This record gives sequence, C-alpha cells and structure tokens, in this order.
Amino acid sequence: MQEWSGEGVLSIVGPTGSGKTRLALEWVKANYPSDLKKPLLVSVDSVAAYEGLDIGSAKPDCAEQANFRWIGLNLFKLSETATASDFVEKIKGVLCEDLDKGRGVILVGGSHFYERALVDGQSPGAASDPDYQQSLQIFSDADLFLRLKNVDPRFADRVHPNDRYRLQRFLDLADRQNLSFDELFLHDKLSLHPKWQRTDTLLL
Repeated sequence: MQEWSGEGVLSIVGPTGSGKTRLALEWVKANYPSDLKKPLLVSVDSVAAYEGLDIGSAKPDCAEQANFRWIGLNLFKLSETATASDFVEKIKGVLCEDLDKGRGVILVGGSHFYERALVDGQSPGAASDPDYQQSLQIFSDADLFLRLKNVDPRFADRVHPNDRYRLQRFLDLADRQNLSFDELFLHDKLSLHPKWQRTDTLLL
C-alpha cells in the first residue's frame, strides 16, 4: 500500500472481513491529514449501494462517511433493482471529474463484479427486456442453446448448454439487440476514463 503514488486508481480487493476498508481509511488518514488532494473512496459493495442496508454490509459508519470523501453508498432504494451499469452511471461523473483534477481514486468494498465493471469497462448492450425474456420461457435449455448456436456457433464455447440464465441473456444481446459475437467479446470494452489503464490492485 505504501508503494502507491496516490495518483490514478487503486483497487483494494479481497474476501469479506479481510480489512479492505480499514486499510484504505488508515492510509488516507496517514497520508492526507488535510482535505487537500484527499483521494476519493469508492464503495463497490453491491449491498452498501442500497439505502437502509447498513447492518450486514460493509458500509462505512456515519463518522467514516463524514470524515472521508465517499461515493457509491446509498445510491438506490430497496425497491429498485440495480445493475452494474446502473451503478457505474450513478458515479461516473464524480469519478471522471476527480481523475481529471489529478486526485487519486481508491476502489474498496465487497463486490468484485462492480469493481471489474469500473476497471475493465463494460461490454456493449442494454439490459435484458422482460417481455423478450418471458417469451423464451416456453423453450427448453436445449432449444435455447441450439438457437444461440444458430446465431453464431462461437457462442457454444461461451455458455454451458444448461446455463439458462446466460443462454437467455446472450440471446437477448445477440437476437433481440442484434449485437454480433465480435462486438460482445472481441472488441475492447467501453472504458470509463483513460486513467483506468493505470490501475494498480492490492489483493488482501
């Protein structure tokens, strides 16, 4: 942790309870006694992103939220269903603004999926359409797998014939949204900001 320059993006990843948040807070406190250039802390905990889910999540307490610069917390109401894309959309403005100003960004929390969506970028494609998904319910897994292979045989290497969730998701992308296999898997993902390419990762 001491080797990080404080510039660009640092991801602190590891299992629940490994001390990721504590390490980030202690490092910021030791290296930035004032608010000048204090790094932005980004919670990538998918539970902490919801209002009211304070117990049972790794959400920073009130004092930690007040004394440090945080985003990624309390973004959604419990009645909402949020995707990784929704999460990125909510916070990307502040993130990019801080990076443009030369502030460091620390990604910390419980959801490796959200962290990867920020760091690696996102694949093209919108959320699955509920009506289209419903229309697929009458088909067996084997039918869906064959239908996907007919769209492009290379999908067969990307999904197990019994993985219904991914079969339906890939069909939504390839059939309904008309995205090609190359667009989904071979093109560069949509990067949030050029400085994401300078990401360092600390694994606890």
